[in-house]
Amino acid sequence: MNELTLITLGYAVSMAVTLGFGFFVLFQNPRGGANRLFFLMCLSLAGFQLSFMLGAHAAPGALAYWLWFANIVDVFMALFYLHFIILALDALSRFRSLLRLAYVAGIGIIVAACVAPHAFLPRVVPKLYFMSYLDGGPLYAAMLAFFLVSFLLSFLVMFLERTRHSDEGKRRIDYYVFSLFYGFATGITAFPLVFSVPLDPIPSVLIGTFTIPMVYGMITKDLLDIRIVFRRTLFYTLVIAAIAGLLSALSVASNVLSARVPGFTFFALPLVTAVAAVTAGAIYWRKAEEAERLKYEFITVAAHKFRTPLTRIRWASEALLPRTDIPPDALELLRRIKESDLELIQLSNLLMDAARMDKENYVYEKSEVALVPLVESVLDTYQSAIADKHIALTFTPPPTLPEIRGDKERLASAVSVLVENAVAYTPPGGSIRVTLAFSLDEVRFAITDSGIGVAESERRHIFKKFYRTDRARRADTEGVGLGLHMAENIIKRHRGSIGVESPGIGQGSTFWFTLPVPAKRFASATAARGA
Repeated sequence: MNELTLITLGYAVSMAVTLGFGFFVLFQNPRGGANRLFFLMCLSLAGFQLSFMLGAHAAPGALAYWLWFANIVDVFMALFYLHFIILALDALSRFRSLLRLAYVAGIGIIVAACVAPHAFLPRVVPKLYFMSYLDGGPLYAAMLAFFLVSFLLSFLVMFLERTRHSDEGKRRIDYYVFSLFYGFATGITAFPLVFSVPLDPIPSVLIGTFTIPMVYGMITKDLLDIRIVFRRTLFYTLVIAAIAGLLSALSVASNVLSARVPGFTFFALPLVTAVAAVTAGAIYWRKAEEAERLKYEFITVAAHKFRTPLTRIRWASEALLPRTDIPPDALELLRRIKESDLELIQLSNLLMDAARMDKENYVYEKSEVALVPLVESVLDTYQSAIADKHIALTFTPPPTLPEIRGDKERLASAVSVLVENAVAYTPPGGSIRVTLAFSLDEVRFAITDSGIGVAESERRHIFKKFYRTDRARRADTEGVGLGLHMAENIIKRHRGSIGVESPGIGQGSTFWFTLPVPAKRFASATAARGA
């Protein structure tokens, strides 16, 4: 296989990777601005790769000239990358002018190249093992400078924005930075030969793979620290190399033994090795399963141990509250003890649910549930905290609302999580509005607050386990980032949907969920509402 065939195959695979990840990200959220820009960037990169493959096989002439001229798509790739980074980091308001200037400069280069194509690409000639390659002109040098400056600006945007993000956001930016330098290190090798520097551009076949860490950073919920990824990648690479070497050694040893030892068959040694590997794997699997079971049992037992004294405290407070011989100040303290006790019971329930939500015995006890009294009961639990912060709470239940079928205790936990968050993150003197409604075949619960708000870049992570923004940590130092994740799990187990809407940081937010209503209950509720 000659060099030209090798680099062509490499570019073909790289282009397939580029387009594959581009479409994958687009289909994740076709309406997302960052998703669309990532797809357009991948499309531009694929255009460059296609131009390279076809141009390298074309003899010098008009066809080869215009195939190589298509390298102008590098301008779009740089623009879309810069635009993607700014949008993905929710920094458009701060870098809007910079982005506009970049688009003006990029479009200017494209127009100039179309008006004076020979200033961009004077000619194409054979170079190294290529049938034709570019001889870049001054406009091509300007395009390359624009390309490099755009990626430098992207890095500066990530560097400046990193301090504004939570730990999770910083890890995400680390992946973007890594992909940027990896893509630069591989892609830049395609350009020296343009200016007759005899450097083989074969490393540039890897340019398409720079999208892999970007996609991982965009899509994955629980990102690993990138240093851990490096270590694991190196470890797995060494393990794979060791396994490959072992298999090769076994093959050689098997052939030698079968040739020299009478009665020894060539498959005897691999068979013994396979049995040993299966046995070792079974032992490892058993140990891993045992460790997982012990972890689950520890959390479950600890949560149960917490609940016993907490339940006794609740019973004692409930027994004392109705008494009339207790001073008002003491009664208020008793109410606070009861509320705090209920919060601790709820937290222990969350821990138990988190431990067993992936277990087969995580069974929901479903019955008919009326949401209006359920929500009123939860709101009553937080009356003291709401009064302390002078929050204006409004809840106007609809005149009729169909019952839903679900686990009452866990639905109450999900509502409690959303109410607690609204109270915790709404400043004193703010407002909270709770609504219940139904339409078509579902019931919708929503709670709107005037609190710290949720940035667009945070919305896709807000329901992840242990995810908390820096603003959330400052507003509520006691949270652990587990409640919203558990609420999402509870709603999804009821075949419902959950989400968040927010105009932006500091402008409040609306957390909502919907639950399905059986057709019979929906029809009766609709008739009652019409009557």
